[in-house]
Parts: sequence; C-alpha cells; structure tokens
Amino acid sequence: GSFAGADIDVEETGYALGLQFVHPIGESALSYVLRAGGTFNHIEIENDEGDIVADSEHGLGWELGLGVDLPLGEDWHVRPMARYRSLSSDLNTDDAEESVDLNYIALEVGLARSF
Repeated sequence: GSFAGADIDVEETGYALGLQFVHPIGESALSYVLRAGGTFNHIEIENDEGDIVADSEHGLGWELGLGVDLPLGEDWHVRPMARYRSLSSDLNTDDAEESVDLNYIALEVGLARSF
C-alpha cells in the first residue's frame, strides 16, 4: 500500500563521512570497531518497468556502526559490521511531495588494508 504502487524498488545512493575507532579486545588478535558519522544520500523509487516515479534531492542523515576486526595476515582485515542508518527526506513525484523517514539496519562484511 505505498503511494508509489505495489511493485517498486527503492534505491539509496550517496556518501558517508565520519569516524571509525578500532581497538583490540584484550590480548586476542580480534578488535572491536565503532563507527559514527553523517551521510549525504539520495532516494529514488522505480516502478516494475524501471522508470523513476519519485526521487529526492541529496539530504543529510546519520549512521552508527558496531563490528569486529578479524586480521588476515599483517595488513589485511575482514570487518563484519552492523550499521544503523537514518535519513529523512522529501520525495518528489509528478503529483505531490511526500515526506519519508528511511531508517534501517544493514549487515555487511568489508575488507580493509592497513598501511
């Protein structure tokens, strides 16, 4: 029952800027990772034919993250994380403007290199 129809895709693209803190867990090789920052993101809604039916301008949001750093040799690390992101924006359609709040948890696995 969304304003854009039943069969839609929502795409969020943009940029993230913030701080990431990596700290060892006791004497083990594992570390925990804390992440906090701002986002500058854009939302597009597409119908089942791939046409954009609503979009927003880039807007400011924020994110928090928590994860673990697993070393792979000297310089490489695997970092599974959970992030919470929040973005409030206005979606513009041909007929109206809708205020939306996009809040979600993302589970991710990243690869990092120290140098």
